[in-house]
Amino acid sequence: MNSNRTVLFLDFDGVTHPEPCTTEHAFSQLPLVESILREFADVEVVISSSWRNQFTLEGLQCNFSDDIAGRVVGVTPSITDSSWNPGVPEFDRQFEIECWIEEHRPGANWIAIDDRAEWFQPGCPQLLLTEKSTGFVEQDAEKLRKLLRHTQLKNALQKIWFLGDVHGSFLHIAQAILAASIKPTWLVFLGDIDIDHMPLVQVLAPLSRTFPTIKVGFIHGNHDADTYEHWDCLHHAGEAVALHGQVLDLDGVKVAGLGGTFLDRVWMPPKHPHFGSKSAAMNRGAFQFRDGQRPNPSYLGAIYPDDFDQLARERADILITHEAPSCHPFGFQKIDELARAMGVLRSFHGHTHDDMTETYKTQWDTLGFESIGVNYCSIKNGLGDRIECLT
Repeated sequence: MNSNRTVLFLDFDGVTHPEPCTTEHAFSQLPLVESILREFADVEVVISSSWRNQFTLEGLQCNFSDDIAGRVVGVTPSITDSSWNPGVPEFDRQFEIECWIEEHRPGANWIAIDDRAEWFQPGCPQLLLTEKSTGFVEQDAEKLRKLLRHTQLKNALQKIWFLGDVHGSFLHIAQAILAASIKPTWLVFLGDIDIDHMPLVQVLAPLSRTFPTIKVGFIHGNHDADTYEHWDCLHHAGEAVALHGQVLDLDGVKVAGLGGTFLDRVWMPPKHPHFGSKSAAMNRGAFQFRDGQRPNPSYLGAIYPDDFDQLARERADILITHEAPSCHPFGFQKIDELARAMGVLRSFHGHTHDDMTETYKTQWDTLGFESIGVNYCSIKNGLGDRIECLT
């Protein structure tokens, strides 16, 4: 099997050059395609264009740069060839691609760049659709980069589980692990763990004993700062990793964390922030707090501009937040901006105690990333698939 391999099926007209196209502009967009291929050295290329019926493989390879030409390993079969059964299947180009995969790279991942949606099944996730009048452009290049990165990370993403708000309930997690045919390597809490009776390290102790190879990460939610006891219990975490404000490598997947919520007395976008950092909010002098008491613990769980700005300067594959992006009725455009700045494939959020992902899907192209909601006491893996629990 070739489950870790990826094959790119490439059309020419409307992709590597506009259609219609004059001779001098032929393959004008191919250098942009090649620039992305150089970032992914293991990806092979197969020609799916009708040009394959007019030129030999060697003739087609001549259109590519020397360092890429050797990675052009074949052409798709033609279903009009006499060796095929009579009748043209629906979605013929996808059919040809799948036939090539089955014969030459069984089990491999594939991506197709084409300007004809009708040749593929509706909503085909492997299709990068170009505009025929322009061919492959910069916007398509970013999409291709994300598609290739996603296929590269597919196996690892399947084993990273993102947990919606648990509010002190953990039994469903063990049930889900026991029921799963593919066990997770990481459990990542999306905030509102909501414990004030014992430290997280003790809460997780039975899990650690039963599943010692599973690692744990978390961000905080608003209820994790209801009291100082909540905050201290959460962050007495043992080997569990606090992901807030940083990007960490989880088995090859770069995951960025932004915990907390927007708080009106701290920062409620699009309003101007009252404080630029947590330290500024928490250290205003004793006279600012009634009777010399400590600041309200909710300041601990707020989102601050400095954390936001620091993350925006980095790159990641996944962004996890407690707050939702703007595709949710109570979400924020600031979360959208952060996800786009970091170039993430998708984001996961908790907090709202619902799952509106199906509604979000209509906005993914506009957002520039896939936004995934995770419901209360629900679990999804890094591919966005829901993980079922035993009942």
